[in-house]
Amino acid sequence: MNQEMYKAAPAVGARLPRKLTIEFTDRCNLKCFICTREEFEDRNGTKGENLDLQHLHAIAPALAAAEVIQISGFGEVFLHPQM
Repeated sequence: MNQEMYKAAPAVGARLPRKLTIEFTDRCNLKCFICTREEFEDRNGTKGENLDLQHLHAIAPALAAAEVIQISGFGEVFLHPQM
């Protein structure tokens, strides 16, 4: 995960997104025939990563202001060890 994305929370009065998508993990235990996961894993040399939940503190203002928070992504959220 890119640590630079989470360094600073937005300044007071900054415009915040109304919709957030949070990907807790990009790991998956399924083998769907339409999925490009194996190509992704081969190209990146990894079976996926988990979001360090401490990063959620950095985006707390955006979480509080969001109208919609979508929990999804390329992985299965329940494979995250803290879910």
